[in-house]
Amino acid sequence: MPKKRFAPPDENEFVQLIKAIRDPNQIRQDCARKLLEVRNSEHFHAILRCLLEENGRHQD
Repeated sequence: MPKKRFAPPDENEFVQLIKAIRDPNQIRQDCARKLLEVRNSEHFHAILRCLLEENGRHQD
């Protein structure tokens, strides 16, 4: 039985692949933006307070 050969992407698929590849700086900027949203959320601050209080109890 002959091996199936991998067909290279056609031009349209190739263009879509290139568009899907993001610049590393764009990835870093998106991560920083998302992290800033988390850091400024009330939920994050509530969790952080709980963790810091719990850590303080174990330090004594």
